[in-house]
Amino acid sequence: MVSRRYYQMFVNGDEKARDRGLAFKDFEEFLGSDRSRLVINQSRYFHNKFGKNMVDFVGRFENFQEQFDQVCDKIGIDKIELSHLNSSPRGEYRQYYNDKTKKIVEKACKDDIMRYGYKF
Repeated sequence: MVSRRYYQMFVNGDEKARDRGLAFKDFEEFLGSDRSRLVINQSRYFHNKFGKNMVDFVGRFENFQEQFDQVCDKIGIDKIELSHLNSSPRGEYRQYYNDKTKKIVEKACKDDIMRYGYKF
C-alpha cells in the first residue's frame, strides 16, 4: 500500500510530494479514502472463485530477480539481470504504519496475506 500511494503521487505529477517523500499523515489519509479501497487482491488473478490455482507459479516482487531466475530455469532460457525502474526514496514500509493502518491493510488485503503468508 505504501508503494501504491507513492506511485499514485508520481502518476498524478505531485512534484512537491515526490520530492519531500511520503508523509505518515498522507499515508494514513490515503488508507482512509475511497482510493485505497480500489485494491484488488492479487490472488484473484491467480485463483478461481473455488480457490483452484489457475497458474503454475506466483513470484514475489520482493525476490523478483531470484523468482525470475527460477522461471528462466524452468522454461530453459538464459538468465538476465533485471533492472529496477521507478524506485522511490520512501524508506522502509513499516515506518508508515500504526495499529490503525495495519488493521485497514489487513482487512483490505486479507486474501493475499493469508494465501501467500505475508506478515507485517
